[in-house]
Amino acid sequence: MAWGDISLGKDPRWERLTQGKWFCGRCNNPHEGIFDLGCVRPEAWPDGEDDIRPNSEAQHSTHFLSEDFCVLHDEHFFARCVLLLPIVGAPNGEKFGYGVWSTLSRKNFDLYLEGFDSGAYGDAGSWFGWFSNSLKGYEPTTLNLKCQVRPQDRRQRPLIELEPTDHPLAVEAREGITLDRLLEIYRLNGHELRV
Repeated sequence: MAWGDISLGKDPRWERLTQGKWFCGRCNNPHEGIFDLGCVRPEAWPDGEDDIRPNSEAQHSTHFLSEDFCVLHDEHFFARCVLLLPIVGAPNGEKFGYGVWSTLSRKNFDLYLEGFDSGAYGDAGSWFGWFSNSLKGYEPTTLNLKCQVRPQDRRQRPLIELEPTDHPLAVEAREGITLDRLLEIYRLNGHELRV
């Protein structure tokens, strides 16, 4: 069966996931619909230094972490981005997102900062980066996969496009994930939908 032939419209798990609030069987919190997962910091950021600073400190700090920017010893520069994985058979083309980090060169980091407040990047193109998180459930590791960072207008986080390799995450970004895989990703990260 081809991926395009799969429809989730009548799958009871899909209906439960997307039709209002549901309680997680592991974290015991309510969730509503498909929700993204995020990494608080790049993997290179030192453990124990999770004091999140305001974004406004990005232009003047040499070692800091905010919700959107990270500078490590004035040598390594990171931006928080979004990697979207299409959900195979989703009736409205829904996607699952990972909030992840990518490296940027100093020049591109400065360009990103320059447009951040206005949220206007025009045709800035894409910037090379290294995927900077090790996501659960992937072998080999996702850390340091080559990627392109595409800034978005209107103060949306940049999108990440992975180099088209045979790495499982790159394949999922191109071809999509099944509902079973989405539920496995949630479970690996401490969330469980029970039908």
